Amino acid sequence: MRILSSFIFFFTLFCLIIPAIADENERDDAYLRMYIKSIGIDKALLTPVVVLFDKEGSKYLPIWIGPCEATSMQAVMGGMITDRPLTYDLIAALLRAMKARVNKVEITGLKDRIYHARLVISANNEVLTIDSRPSDAMIIASRMGVPVFVKKELVKRSVDIKSQIKQKI
Repeated sequence: MRILSSFIFFFTLFCLIIPAIADENERDDAYLRMYIKSIGIDKALLTPVVVLFDKEGSKYLPIWIGPCEATSMQAVMGGMITDRPLTYDLIAALLRAMKARVNKVEITGLKDRIYHARLVISANNEVLTIDSRPSDAMIIASRMGVPVFVKKELVKRSVDIKSQIKQKI
């Protein structure tokens, strides 16, 4: 009964989200593929931070997240297997059961010092975008093996690590 009520809750939640068809005018070249490389603690704020790096490892983007999300992300990165599905495992299982496919995660903007993201999902012959917190989107991406893309203008605000090293030499 508990499983059925959980399924009904998440199914209803998924169906109530008003999906938007992906904006075809927004080109893929506006985004840079990035990789979750590490999760640490910001010593000044005592807050978990996930660090995304580009393929070359020269550009990075720190995104501060909550402690529960950091724990879940570390579990995925560490290959931890649990006896029972965790919340994000359940979400991934629901998406798979509904024949929906997460295509990618996009970190889309920064407003009032808060990053915004979206899941790009294929379902019922449509491409849908679902608004999400970056931490939730990255955890789902990690669990489902899908890429994370960051709007290039956000990455430009970050430091180019290689150029900083060259300047110090």
